[in-house]
Amino acid sequence: LRLSNSLRPAPPPRALYVDSLATASDFRRRGVARALLESAAAHARERSCTHVALETEIENSAARALYRSAGFRETDTFPPLEPGLGEGYVCLVSDLSGASS
Repeated sequence: LRLSNSLRPAPPPRALYVDSLATASDFRRRGVARALLESAAAHARERSCTHVALETEIENSAARALYRSAGFRETDTFPPLEPGLGEGYVCLVSDLSGASS
């Protein structure tokens, strides 16, 4: 986790950025990732952040579904960092105030 300040596309101001989130295959679909997202949100609130932001690969439909079900909204897409590395990435943001941003 880190406070966002120089990411592209830029997340909202005062967003806590989740740099990486993964669960071992034996522990998937047991609520581990959701618990990690909830922990990130609590961490963000403790630091007076208003949003949690992250990104995932466009083709990672399971992660995108998890994030949407956890209240994240897809806000932007950007191409892969190098040609041939997938379809690119989608940015997702959760508004901790409960309002849409």
